[in-house]
Amino acid sequence: MRVGKAVTLPLKIVGWILLIVLVILIGVNVYLCYWGFPPKVKDMIVEQMAKQLRRQVEVKRVGFCILKGFVVRGVKIYHKKPFYNKEKPFVEIKALVLKYDLSELLQKKIKVEKLTLEYPYIRIKRYMVKKQAVFNFSDLLPPVPKKLAKAEPEKKKPTPKKAAKPSAPPTISKSQIPIDLQVEIVGLENANIEIEDTATPKFNEIYKLENVHFLVENIKIKDNAPLSIKTGFGLSITEYAKGKKVKSAEEAKTAKDINIEALIEGTLVLFDKKGILNPSGQFVLALKNGKFTGIQAYEELRNQAEDINKSVTKYQEGLVKSLDKIKKQAAKLEKAGKLGVKMGGVTDKAASVVDKLSSMDMSFIKGALEWKFLSETLEFDEIQTKIKIENGKVITDEIAADSKGFRVAGGGYTAMDTTLAYNLDLLADKEYNKNQVTKALATEDGSLKFPVKVSGTVSAMKIKFEKAEILKKITDSLKEQFMNQMKTKAGGIEDLAKQMLNKYLGDYAKYADTDAAKKALTGAATAKLDGAKAKLDAEKAKLDAEKAAAEAAAKKKADAAKAKLAAEKKKKEEAAKKKAAAAAKKKLSF
Repeated sequence: MRVGKAVTLPLKIVGWILLIVLVILIGVNVYLCYWGFPPKVKDMIVEQMAKQLRRQVEVKRVGFCILKGFVVRGVKIYHKKPFYNKEKPFVEIKALVLKYDLSELLQKKIKVEKLTLEYPYIRIKRYMVKKQAVFNFSDLLPPVPKKLAKAEPEKKKPTPKKAAKPSAPPTISKSQIPIDLQVEIVGLENANIEIEDTATPKFNEIYKLENVHFLVENIKIKDNAPLSIKTGFGLSITEYAKGKKVKSAEEAKTAKDINIEALIEGTLVLFDKKGILNPSGQFVLALKNGKFTGIQAYEELRNQAEDINKSVTKYQEGLVKSLDKIKKQAAKLEKAGKLGVKMGGVTDKAASVVDKLSSMDMSFIKGALEWKFLSETLEFDEIQTKIKIENGKVITDEIAADSKGFRVAGGGYTAMDTTLAYNLDLLADKEYNKNQVTKALATEDGSLKFPVKVSGTVSAMKIKFEKAEILKKITDSLKEQFMNQMKTKAGGIEDLAKQMLNKYLGDYAKYADTDAAKKALTGAATAKLDGAKAKLDAEKAKLDAEKAAAEAAAKKKADAAKAKLAAEKKKKEEAAKKKAAAAAKKKLSF
C-alpha cells in the first residue's frame, strides 16, 4: 500500500498568511470605526428590524469597533396607521452608545466605560377599538388565547396537611458572580416619554416625563464600592373632558393637573458586610416648581372634613341641650328645697341661679372649622428631604412642603411591594384659626394641625384624617370652656353640670368615634358582659373539672382491666409451657 507524504508549509509562508489576515481585520475594524457599516449591510439590518416590528424603521448610522464598542445613531420607529406621523414617530433615539475595554478579559474582568441611551423619545397612545382599550404597541405583545381550555371538574381533595413554612428567598453573594464587572457610567440622558390616554370614559389624559436623566456611576461588583446615582425629571399630568380642546386642566375645570420637577442624588451599596446582595443607601430628594390640583387624595380629605364638621356641630348642639337640662334640674331641686348654691359667701335662690345660667356666654360653641385650604392648588418652590433604603424599604424620615394656605410635614416609608405607611401633619395657615373651636387644634405659631395617615399601596392609596384625635381635642376644649363658664356663673352647681355632661357623652358616642365617648356608652354593657362571661367561665371550669375526674376514673378502670388481662394471659402462657414440658418428658420416657 502506498502512503503519501504529509504536506507542510514553510514557516515563512504561514507567517505571511497570518500577517495578511491581521491586516484585513485591522482594516475592517478601522473602516467600521470611522465610516460605520456599509450601506447595504445597514439596510439589511433595518429591513429585518422593520419586518420584526411590522413598522417603518430608519437607522442613520451604525459604528462598530471590535475592541472599543459601538454607536447606533438616528434610530426612528414609526407608528402604524392610524397614528402614522412622519414628524412624531413612535420611538426615536439620537444615539445608543456602548464603550468597553477588553484588555483585562483574560483576568475575568469586564470594564464598561459608558452605556447610555441618549435623547430617546417614546410616544405611547391608549385608545378604544371595538369597545376594548389597546395601546399603539399592543400588536408587539404576545397574543392572548381567545378561548381558554375548559377547566376539569374539581375532584374532592383529601384534607391538606399543615403547610410547611415558606422557605426564605435565595440569596445572591459576590462570590457567585464569576466576572468582575466594572461600569463607569450607565443610564438615560435627556429622555422623554409621552402617554396619551383617550380610552377613559369621561376624560382624556396626557402624561409626560420630560428631560429624564438617570445615571449610575462607579459600579464595581467585586469591590462593592458605593454607586453614585443621579436622576432628574419633569412630570406633568393633564386631564380634560372629552370633546374639548384645552391646554390645561384648569381651563377645562377638570379633576387633575399636576406639574413637578424632581431631582434625586445619593449613593447605593449593593452588598452587605457579609457579601450578600442587600441594597442600602441614602439619597436627597428635591422637588421644584410643583403644582398639584384635584388629586384624588384631596377629594377624600374633603369628604372626611364634612364628617368632622357634622360631628363637631352635633357636640355643640348637645352642649346647648345640656345647659337647658341643667336649668330645669336646678329649678326642680330648688322647688324641693334641695338646692343651695354659695356665691361670694351668700346663698342665692334657684331663680337667681337660673338667671345667671341664662346669661352664660355660649358664643364659643358657634365656631366652625374652615377647609378652604383643601381646595387650593398645591404649589411650592422646592421640597427637600432625605431618603434611606434599608431592609427593602424606601424610608423618608422628614417630609416638609410649604404651599399656599397650608404645609405638609411628617415621614414614613414605601416598601418594595409598593405598600405605603406615612404619618403626616397637614398644617393650615393661622388665617384659618378664627374661633374657639379652631384654637383647640392650634400650634404654638397659631397654625392648625390636622394629623393624617397614608396607607394602602402606590396604586391604591388610602389617606385619612386621624378623626378620633381631632374630635377629642375639639370636644375636650369645648367641654372645658363650658365648665369654666359654669364655674363663673353658677359656682356650686358645677357638679350638677358634670353629671349632665357625662350623661350626655353617652348620646354623643353614637356619632363620635372618640375613646371617651365609646367608654361612656359601652361601660355598663361591658360590665354586664364581663359578669356574664365570669359566670360562664366558672361553669366551664366546673365542667372541665368534672370531665377531668371522669376521664381519670375511666383511665384507672381501663388500666385495671388491662392489668387483669395481662395477668390472665401470663397465667395461661405458663400453664401451656408446663403442659408442653410434661408432654415432652412423657414422650422421652418411652
